[in-house]
Amino acid sequence: MSLSKNWIPVIDSLKSRLNSWKALNLLFGGRLPLVKAVLGSLPVFFLSMFKAPIKIIGKWKGSGENKLCHVSDRIECVNDKIITPRWKWRRKKIMEVEKEEILELLDLLNLFHFGEETDKWTWRCDIIKGFSVQSARKCIEQTLHGQEEDICEWLSWVLIKINCFTWRLLQNSVPVAVNLCARGILSTSSYCVDWSDLLETVAHAFLECPFAMEVWRKVSVWARWDFTCFDNLEDMYHQIFVDASANSKNFLLCIMYMTIWTIWEERNDSVFRRLRKSANRAREDIISSLFNWICHRSKTEIKGWSEWVLYPLCIM
Repeated sequence: MSLSKNWIPVIDSLKSRLNSWKALNLLFGGRLPLVKAVLGSLPVFFLSMFKAPIKIIGKWKGSGENKLCHVSDRIECVNDKIITPRWKWRRKKIMEVEKEEILELLDLLNLFHFGEETDKWTWRCDIIKGFSVQSARKCIEQTLHGQEEDICEWLSWVLIKINCFTWRLLQNSVPVAVNLCARGILSTSSYCVDWSDLLETVAHAFLECPFAMEVWRKVSVWARWDFTCFDNLEDMYHQIFVDASANSKNFLLCIMYMTIWTIWEERNDSVFRRLRKSANRAREDIISSLFNWICHRSKTEIKGWSEWVLYPLCIM
């Protein structure tokens, strides 16, 4: 296997894969994982037993130097003004339309200052740190919703399903009766189960329903922060960021998320199982669940159960 010709089957297998992938509309971000996962595993059998020649390794690496083409290398500038382009055209005769396009291109190039630095890619959403998933997510949210703050804070203290549900709730995408009727899933009544003369919207199910109002009132007394003075959950969410300090913000958000989830579970039990627990029982479930989450899913030390029941922010 020291001869290069013995490695031709390996090279051919790699080329056959690349030729088929070129026909697919693969995103640039998906090509690198595909190359690492597939092409990186194809020669493993040979490389585990034989040492590849340097010539073969050079073919695997490829040569990208000949493909580089800098705009600054193709023009001639004097006092930051473009004098003449250095492009070599394959055809000797150029049509009038092409001449107009060349002149338009030169006018655009005159707006730029070409330095001595090499060309590089930049991420407009975060020029200093560069591309990241977090900056891309914020850019998408700002484009869709026109706001800088996050739509929903992702809390590691609560369960993933509750984070996802709260995010859907703030998007008005939870399956309440009105939303199900709008999508054509529910063809019957879209009124509240407990109050047949009121539509079951997101605001009604989580804020205006008598059971929800009583739960929020009891939670407000326990947390010593008023959750009952809001007409919608978006205002409640943003007001926590305004009033709460950096330390107490996560605690209030956890209380909000858990209360929302408890109200939703009780709503489903009432609809599908015809069961309804009292607001006091719901409050006890919220307090106990939050205590277990913060004890096991955060680094915050809680003094004890008795202090937590009296006032949750006493641990601050």
